[in-house]
Amino acid sequence: MHLDRGRYADQAEVRTPAIQLKMDGTIEEVDLNVADRILLSQSMQEVIRLKELGLESWEWQILSGEYVTGDGAVLVIHETEDAPVCTIAFPLSPTQLLLIGKPFDRPAHVNLTIASNCRRWSRWWQRRRVRTMHPLVERRL
Repeated sequence: MHLDRGRYADQAEVRTPAIQLKMDGTIEEVDLNVADRILLSQSMQEVIRLKELGLESWEWQILSGEYVTGDGAVLVIHETEDAPVCTIAFPLSPTQLLLIGKPFDRPAHVNLTIASNCRRWSRWWQRRRVRTMHPLVERRL
């Protein structure tokens, strides 16, 4: 749900044109709202579903620090590009990070990663950043 909230956070007013095939065989043009799109996205196979990872059996810990929040704040972390998910990180508040799974074995640059994935922070970042991407930002840790 957190991923869905982040993915669609700024799209509450967006309408997506679609064609609906009704049970009687007729076709109708409709505009899908964000709830319709979230429901339809549930059938996407390539999306990571947190509820299917068995997180209840993973190690859970809360880390203290200073964390940014925003859409895109749920970090799904892989050790390598092709490796399965090993860690989920989510800022609970500006001072607490929920870490589920394997602890970080190197600096994780959580705030920079969240900011690079978040629409709100991306707009702020674009106004202030230099021409090259910060070398510490990683899409996948």
